[in-house]
Amino acid sequence: MSFRPNNDILADFVVNEVPAGVRTTLTEEQIRAVRSAAKKRHAVDVRLAIPLVFTQIYFVVLVGKDTRSETVEQFRERRSKAGFQLTSAAAALIAAGAVVVGAVALYIVKSRAGINIFPGHVRDFLPFLN
Repeated sequence: MSFRPNNDILADFVVNEVPAGVRTTLTEEQIRAVRSAAKKRHAVDVRLAIPLVFTQIYFVVLVGKDTRSETVEQFRERRSKAGFQLTSAAAALIAAGAVVVGAVALYIVKSRAGINIFPGHVRDFLPFLN
């Protein structure tokens, strides 16, 4: 199958990168599939080359929705694990808060009832509360 250039530079580049022997065996449907894959764009596509004295380095920044299935599945798994950990931490904080509130409530009830387990009160041990 012969390759006919199109107006999409990136798609043409990708098809041209396929070795000539393989490219001649591609059907029209396969070439369209390669072009379609090459046409997928990102919201931000910044490519920058910096020439140095003996070499050249380049940076590529791509920003867009991640549609790779394995990455999406890993993200869901991590999010589920993080949700479980967040729920566990919140439950622990609520339980600790409930214990503190319960202890304070019991102390107030004990003090109002006039029951002294230890001589004096907390204010006797902590002078800055007076």
